[in-house]
Amino acid sequence: MNFDGLKGRIPVEPLDDERLTNIERRIVSGADATVARPLRTPRFGLATGMAFAAVVAVGAGFAGWQLRGARPAAPVVAELPVHVRTDTQRSSLDIGDAVLTTDAATELTITRPNGGVLVTMKRGKVELEVGKRGDRAPLVVAAGDTQVIVVGTRFSVDYGDGTGVAEVRVTEGVVRVERHQQDVRVTAGQAWTAKRGVIALAQLPEVRRPGGGTIVASADAARPTGTPGEPGATIDDPETGSSAIEIEIETGEAPDILRDRIAVVPDARVRTGPTATPTTGSGGTRPTTTDGPAIVRPSGSTTGNTGTSGAPRGKLPTLIKNHGVVAALDVGVDDKHLMARYQVLVRERGDQEAHAFYSMAFTQHFKLGRNGDALSTLDAYLRRFPKSEYHDAALWLRVRVQCLAFGIDDKCRFAAAEYLRRAPDGRARAIAELITLSR
Repeated sequence: MNFDGLKGRIPVEPLDDERLTNIERRIVSGADATVARPLRTPRFGLATGMAFAAVVAVGAGFAGWQLRGARPAAPVVAELPVHVRTDTQRSSLDIGDAVLTTDAATELTITRPNGGVLVTMKRGKVELEVGKRGDRAPLVVAAGDTQVIVVGTRFSVDYGDGTGVAEVRVTEGVVRVERHQQDVRVTAGQAWTAKRGVIALAQLPEVRRPGGGTIVASADAARPTGTPGEPGATIDDPETGSSAIEIEIETGEAPDILRDRIAVVPDARVRTGPTATPTTGSGGTRPTTTDGPAIVRPSGSTTGNTGTSGAPRGKLPTLIKNHGVVAALDVGVDDKHLMARYQVLVRERGDQEAHAFYSMAFTQHFKLGRNGDALSTLDAYLRRFPKSEYHDAALWLRVRVQCLAFGIDDKCRFAAAEYLRRAPDGRARAIAELITLSR
């Protein structure tokens, strides 16, 4: 910009010599200070500085990428409740970790709080077969003010019309019943009622169930497979809570394990068995009979009626010992060669295979005193011959060996409960029931 045009137009005060001298001194002293002050050298070399800058840039870029690419965690949504209602037919529902079998006129709701299963009953009766849950939360059945808590068992809860107190029957395993801040333990072969507490299943009226098909569905997704109007379980729409949208699941012939399951100890008297003519044989008095396997009463036992209602625990070993067992197969050899002969018959897999297998356990217990081996042989027998003529006999022999050789303990009670479950019409039913009730 040219300032010559301003000369003479703006008055400028002339500077005297002293003021000009002071200005010159300030300018010179400032220049000297600038020259005298050394330049500050950086702490890091050029390469180090560049590397540091690169690291900062990479870190900033990674953080920005993480912030841009991260997705918010999906919210945990609780599973909607499943409402089940059966009208005129007994039906079954498989929810994956349990099978629920409902009687007619039953209504309940299934939810899964905190990894567990909660079955809330409104009315009716349901049987449950629960697989072992391990570390998972237990399955709970709530019926009014009563809760039944299990971790793996088979049982039923009868809530009637939904206005009274539930009734619990256990056919396998153990459950805990809670009511009014008190809990009791109910084991296989036992029942619980509010008025009578823990009692034997045989003390309850026999269960009579209506015939009916089976329903197999998933709690996660049920698909309609039936025709509207056909009998079956109705699963209500979980969003509306009503049956405006219904899923009718086709019913048909139920598998044996689910169809018409009844209490393992019906309310009936013990069968006395056929009349037998005793003859002398090894191991005690052997009656011979044309109806079923021959029964042997071990030496030292007392004959007579084995009706045992209300017998104290101290008498249980005597009752067990006095009860007859099925005799071993007579192969015409001495005791030293019995096991070898039985093993040959088992390997041949002929008509006498099952009896010979059972006879090995009989010999181990009665003649050799090898009770642990006898139990192992019986377990193997029951796996190999689940429906043979000697099935019930093997179950009872296992109870005898376990309870007499090792005492009336939990293993003895479990063996007795297994006898009741797998041989509900067995000759030793009354004694087995008393064993399960012993403490």
